[in-house]
Amino acid sequence: MAAEPVVDLTRQDLCPTVIELGSWLLESGIQAPEGHFYAWYDLERSAFVRPYPEITGYGISTLCWLFDLTGNPRLVERARRAFDFLEGDAIHPGWGLVGTQPLSILEKLDGPVSLHTFDSGIVATSLERLAMRSSDPQVGKAVERITSTFLNHLLLDDGTLWPLIDFCDGTPTSSTQRWSQSFSGYQLKSLMFLMLGGTSNGGTDEETTTRRVVERVLAEQQKCGAFPSYPTGETHLHPHLYTLEALSVAAAIHGEERWLERVAAGFKYMERLIAERGCLPTRAQKDRVTVHFERADIVAQFLRLGSYLCSAGCISRRRLDSVLLWTRRRLQQYVIEEGRHRGGVLFGQDGDGTFKQHVNCAATLMSAQACHWYESAQSRVHLDPTELV
Repeated sequence: MAAEPVVDLTRQDLCPTVIELGSWLLESGIQAPEGHFYAWYDLERSAFVRPYPEITGYGISTLCWLFDLTGNPRLVERARRAFDFLEGDAIHPGWGLVGTQPLSILEKLDGPVSLHTFDSGIVATSLERLAMRSSDPQVGKAVERITSTFLNHLLLDDGTLWPLIDFCDGTPTSSTQRWSQSFSGYQLKSLMFLMLGGTSNGGTDEETTTRRVVERVLAEQQKCGAFPSYPTGETHLHPHLYTLEALSVAAAIHGEERWLERVAAGFKYMERLIAERGCLPTRAQKDRVTVHFERADIVAQFLRLGSYLCSAGCISRRRLDSVLLWTRRRLQQYVIEEGRHRGGVLFGQDGDGTFKQHVNCAATLMSAQACHWYESAQSRVHLDPTELV
């Protein structure tokens, strides 16, 4: 059953696409009555799929962002409902981190099960935002638990972070099987909650922590501008963009122009890939595209980041009427235009070229902000990277 509408976005001064995307978020049922957000809606199965803690974190951040745009307190109520799910069935009571599924499911799985540093950082960032807009002290306490684990168990002296810990005994670990299970630049985004909150814990200063990780991440950037995602040096554009997003936030908070110059270099790298293939690919080995299939979340991230860089004066505003206009139109091709899921964004193509019939939650959330930022950049509105969902 679809969730109840909570706010009429058409009353706000928002572009039509943002209204559609936001309405899907609020009315489609992608947020369950229990509070969690599903990863996607499968059109072929006619079913919502997989309650997902990380995506619930993105959902909370988006609800807080929409609250700032509209002032409607019911959006904060929806975010608070999502927190209840995270606190009750996602944040591990001992290790303070989350996995890729609720605890009630993880507990029943056979074989090794891990909690994820990146997912936990995304959740912590959302709760940091909710704590600023809610009077509930439990939200802040949840952030403190995650902070303690990050600083006392995951952060290494060389500026890297353990990407995983064992669900049962809390042993830090990593894997090279997936980009999300090994250290690379994307993990900087998992520290956004520290940057936003300026949190100190156990004698560790936030700025010192951030700078240590940033310098480690910057050391990995290739001359072409890419941040590699795999030991082979290959880059996956989704985590590459996570890296650039986090660097943008760190640069703004700590006033480091040279960090923002690296962001611009990473953005221009993707522009060259577009010029080569006529689309935003998924993976590349430096300037050679290795997986040319396109995903909507990458398209949305590219549009959002480019809009910010134009707003900040880091790249030419001519891009708003060239590559970013092209990207904006391309993103619109993934937006469902009619039916119950009008406004939702299709995932695009998987790594094997299969077009997924999935109305993807994360892609829709990122697209809503990307479209709003594009319109704002055109109007010469100053964009704040700390709002990044």
